[in-house]
Amino acid sequence: MNREEQEKSSKDSSKSTSPDKPVASATPVKVENQKPLSSPSRSAAKAPELTPKVNVRHEGTAMSVEDQQYFASWGTSESRAGPRASVRRAVIRGLPKEAVFSTVAELTFGGTLEEIVYKAGSTTAMVIFIDPDDCQTFYNGSRKLLDIPGFPGHKAAVELAQEAEPLSGMIKQYCDLEYTRCVRVIGIDANVMDRNSCIRAAVGNGRKQRNVEHVSFFKTKTGAQAGEFRFCSISEAVRFKGELQRSEDWESCNFIFMADPCDRKVA
Repeated sequence: MNREEQEKSSKDSSKSTSPDKPVASATPVKVENQKPLSSPSRSAAKAPELTPKVNVRHEGTAMSVEDQQYFASWGTSESRAGPRASVRRAVIRGLPKEAVFSTVAELTFGGTLEEIVYKAGSTTAMVIFIDPDDCQTFYNGSRKLLDIPGFPGHKAAVELAQEAEPLSGMIKQYCDLEYTRCVRVIGIDANVMDRNSCIRAAVGNGRKQRNVEHVSFFKTKTGAQAGEFRFCSISEAVRFKGELQRSEDWESCNFIFMADPCDRKVA
């Protein structure tokens, strides 16, 4: 055997003794029905069973079994101080479109008003009384159609509102102080405040102007110049009095709340 045959024989023997190597596949193997691995979600957990609520009587109050684990009882509510909510609002229908605030006030009688609600050009107005009994008195005295002063041939009908409304704490305080929607100012300096200036002061120059129902001027027995200002609500009268008392032009005047003319009128 020559030299070349010996080298070929040794190479063949080395290939036969070496371990087989894995052959890489050129095409990826597709695995069917393989699902991605993920951690179990919270939604998969079994929801706890809720104990059904059963209403039972507990110290005179209906409570559920679950509520009894935390509360001995619901307790009892205390009654509020003051009168109960009652109907204090009356609706006036059939007004002429030319009506003004004073038209509504002249139709109203029976008691002190908290507010007159009216929009110019409307045929409907509302009056809110302080006392529900006064509202009922106005309604009872208006079962027949009312003649509208200044508008011959026009008739107005009165209805009671359906909803009851309590007297607010602020209005109750005003009533305790005997505040009304009518303010009398005594001692007006005619050289400083003429009639038009007084009316402008009553309306106000702020963003929220006041609704003035009536303004009149007169002289007292002592000769002092005075004016009576009637507003559409007690709150507006209180704001008017407060503004004038803080003004230098009115610092020498006396301010008095007067009785509401609607309280003095009867059917």
